[in-house]
Amino acid sequence: EPATGFTLFLDSVLRAVAAPEAPGQIFLPFGTAPEDAATLRRNGRIAIAGLAPVTNSEQEARRLGCTEIFIDGRVVVLEPGEG
Repeated sequence: EPATGFTLFLDSVLRAVAAPEAPGQIFLPFGTAPEDAATLRRNGRIAIAGLAPVTNSEQEARRLGCTEIFIDGRVVVLEPGEG
């Protein structure tokens, strides 16, 4: 019987496709309501909770590699070089 086939090298395909952009991480300062953290995570966000009070939450967020911080009930983007 006649037949047709092909070979697909997935490593070559993956090199040709742009890598997905990693989602930014949100820093939740110590004392952030668990409901807020749950909502962010339920919406697919990566939320890193502060485990102890710190004097500078923005500096701590940057130290942990976060690109955003949760302040006063909203997500704020950290500008490069600040803090």
